[in-house]
Amino acid sequence: MNIHKMKSSRFLQGVDVDPPMTLTIKGCKEEDVSLESQPTDMKHCLYFQDEGVKPLVLNWTNITAIADVLKSEESDDWTGKQITLYYDRNIMFAGKKTGGIRVRHEDAEDLPF
Repeated sequence: MNIHKMKSSRFLQGVDVDPPMTLTIKGCKEEDVSLESQPTDMKHCLYFQDEGVKPLVLNWTNITAIADVLKSEESDDWTGKQITLYYDRNIMFAGKKTGGIRVRHEDAEDLPF
């Protein structure tokens, strides 16, 4: 078993979308994403209609990518639309290559992932 699958999370992680997954959006809502012993940390999360798929905590990069591929800056318009989530190994955080989840249109063929 991949060691990253041993780490439990109530939200999607990179290992969950490697290989890429095409998912249907159920909706978007703000939620506390903090750990139990930490202060409240409210973030917008994307939920999916696909059974057993955890929500995706949204960052600004992914929010704008979703708006771009779905041609709407209104998150209510995203419901019922499909996107593909994939793991990008080249994402940097705090000066380190950490990898992370990225978004593309469900029928994008120009990316090698």
